[in-house]
Amino acid sequence: MLAYHKEPCAAEDLRERFFLRVVPAAVEDLAAHDRPRGFDYREHGAQLGAACVALVPLPEYAIAGLRTDQFISGEGQLWEVEIEAPAGE
Repeated sequence: MLAYHKEPCAAEDLRERFFLRVVPAAVEDLAAHDRPRGFDYREHGAQLGAACVALVPLPEYAIAGLRTDQFISGEGQLWEVEIEAPAGE
């Protein structure tokens, strides 16, 4: 699972979509999983007090890295994060 947490949480945080790109460690997994997955907090989480929390399931195969970001429609990208798996794992 990949956890997203934002505090304080605003109404637009619940509304705007996230995109998650999973980079497989093995080339044979790449073709089947090369499209970004879009979701919002309501699909995988909730607002808990002042925070937005989402838990997004990850695939079973070995992961080389993750790229995730969030956009506001008509305004563009809010943020982007890229995470690479540590060498040897």
